[in-house]
Amino acid sequence: MRRTAALVTLLAAATSGQASPSCVSVFTDDFEDGVLDAAYVPVGDCGTPAEPAGALVLETPAGCQGAVGVALDDQQLVLCGDFDLAIDYQLDQFVNPTGGSGAVAAGISVRTADDDEFVGTVELYSRFTVGDCSPAPRNYKAWTVSPINCDSTFVPTTADSGSLRIQREGATIRLYADDSGSWGLLVEEPTTTEDLSVLLFAGNSFDVNGTAVRVLFDNLEVNSTPSACAADCDGNGLLNVDDVDCFAASFLAGCP
Repeated sequence: MRRTAALVTLLAAATSGQASPSCVSVFTDDFEDGVLDAAYVPVGDCGTPAEPAGALVLETPAGCQGAVGVALDDQQLVLCGDFDLAIDYQLDQFVNPTGGSGAVAAGISVRTADDDEFVGTVELYSRFTVGDCSPAPRNYKAWTVSPINCDSTFVPTTADSGSLRIQREGATIRLYADDSGSWGLLVEEPTTTEDLSVLLFAGNSFDVNGTAVRVLFDNLEVNSTPSACAADCDGNGLLNVDDVDCFAASFLAGCP
């Protein structure tokens, strides 16, 4: 049951928690100015994020076991309420590991800003061989609370470029991928309505050889609409019996 250890490492290193960060309304980045925006925090243990030639480049050198990424600094900005988050990707160097172990991965993830709990991740994923619930040499892998392969949704792909998307509407999260001109829904599940932070990542996991990875991200777009009413439990903009049911379900579920 392989985990995306590259992502787990990055999440442990990312910033978390401040009393009053701002809610994102609209945030876009075409990575054209060659300077990493001050809203990002570099994270990871293999390589340094860079912004040359109109793209965010996440590159891990050969022989380094781990990952590199950027987190939207949740001491400054968080996703509140409903949001729609999308980014383009290009796989510049993304080959299956050799040597009988490991995987390479690259993608986008959201997690709770207060305690770093996984909420939604969509990524490109290539394991050293087909198996462990990974159906093809290269796949889209989408998951919410558990990165274990057999708890995730896989869709085979041969694409070297495309787009990834995460959307929350009320208490529902949706994970998408697109490499053919239209969004394909990978996962739709109930989710938390807590404030979230954003992570872009690339690297290898459980790879004894430290396979090199180089991924270009571009055209980041974030649109977020904070809920205007605390009583609107399901976040649909209406106050009705569904909000009472929503609260009752949350109350009965209790705290972890």
